[in-house]
Amino acid sequence: MPAAKIFISQEIPQEGLILLQQAGIAYEIWGEQERPNKAQLIRSCSEMQGLISMVTDPIDGEFLRSSRHLKILSQYGVGLNNIDLPTAATLGIPITNTPDVLTNATAELTIALMMASARNFKLAMQDLRQGKFKHWAPCDYRGKSLRGKVLGIFGLGRIGMAVARIAHDGLGMRVLYHSRSEKKFLGKAFAQAVSWRELLAQSDILSVHCDLNETSRGIFDRTAFLAMKQDAIFINTSRGAVHCADDLYLALKENKLMGAGLDVTDPEPLPKNHPAWQLSNLLILPHIGSATYEARKEMAILACKNIATALS
Repeated sequence: MPAAKIFISQEIPQEGLILLQQAGIAYEIWGEQERPNKAQLIRSCSEMQGLISMVTDPIDGEFLRSSRHLKILSQYGVGLNNIDLPTAATLGIPITNTPDVLTNATAELTIALMMASARNFKLAMQDLRQGKFKHWAPCDYRGKSLRGKVLGIFGLGRIGMAVARIAHDGLGMRVLYHSRSEKKFLGKAFAQAVSWRELLAQSDILSVHCDLNETSRGIFDRTAFLAMKQDAIFINTSRGAVHCADDLYLALKENKLMGAGLDVTDPEPLPKNHPAWQLSNLLILPHIGSATYEARKEMAILACKNIATALS
């Protein structure tokens, strides 16, 4: 009986590949610098039993119907909004992902963006690079201290909860949240559930940690930004399409918000000619929330364990 073989749509850390080898599973990895498009992905999976996909892969109905022979689709990531889940269920293709192992890494990056935005890192670095900084001055580059401020969290899942704990226990922040359901806390509650309007109105920093669905898509638009405090900071490390890029740009340009820190955009990457790049109060990172050696290794191991379990 021939060994099972899977396709991996981008290179992953070696620890996962070693696990596949130990399980006797052969694999083929996409070798081009540009990620595969849908047609290339369909062709690459035509004789495979499984696929390790990335959150950027177009796993839509067309792909799934063309790849109905797959016994497992293991997503290297948490979000599944790139996958047509109803069609996968109809075709009987199991879908797995890699929750938990990237929680701390993404939470830490969220806190880093909060700090960098609150303390005007981008403006200070720009001025330093351009020779505008001449000497230390008492009134230059003043930012916002996080201690005692209100952190609003939209979507209190695993990552949102981790951010809330760091902010509350480590930074002395008051935490509010708005989520699909009220959360039950073990021991003393460190976050208070509020309405959508209260979240916008009361947050000094508002951090997004929801999944992308038809309810959350574009929910942070001009109306939402204008309902926030004028000195508030907006943070998004979830999915770029949760906020409207042009509306956020205008809110920052018109000083309706103090600043913003993004690890995700829509589209991704943001076009080079988008005016948002010129703003000194907007930090944009290239989707590196889980980019620690530890998290990416554990993601690879879990994605490959999911493959091995399904094929056994």
